[in-house]
Amino acid sequence: MLTKLSPEQAVKFDRFSLMNALTVANLLPCGCVPYQDVFTYNRWKAQGFIVKRGEHGIKIPVIGSKIIL
Repeated sequence: MLTKLSPEQAVKFDRFSLMNALTVANLLPCGCVPYQDVFTYNRWKAQGFIVKRGEHGIKIPVIGSKIIL
């Protein structure tokens, strides 16, 4: 079960992914800054924002490799 984030916790990150940040920066033409202007739904909600009906998020492609033993 996930714990509810406080507004302060919603803008701080214990882990930072450089690849995700670069991907977000390249996907958005608005000049938004990853981890500063781009958050998950739950992080926006914890900060007191409401996502309007019909609004969509961005999809970040996940690139991985399979390990075959």
